Amino acid sequence: MELIAMVHPSVTTTHASLTHASWKHLDRDVPLDVKKIKGTYMRKNIAKNGCCDALELVKLHAWLLDGYHLLSIWIWTLRFRNLWTHCSILRTKTIS
Repeated sequence: MELIAMVHPSVTTTHASLTHASWKHLDRDVPLDVKKIKGTYMRKNIAKNGCCDALELVKLHAWLLDGYHLLSIWIWTLRFRNLWTHCSILRTKTIS
């Protein structure tokens, strides 16, 4: 099992602690430009959403990880990946 922490580049104080606790540390930025969100409501309110504002979106990078059969994002989302990659219906099932 590999423990991976995706952390915004502005967070620098946790690197040593994560490494000491056997976590692999990956710097990841917010995957989109919040100013370019088309929906007015979302664009204006994303900065006040969740515990970390727009930085909550960093966790979306987890969906780009390959080579893992089970991916747990926080504690309420699980993504199971099958070995077969030729059929997306068989490959991915998301449980929320």
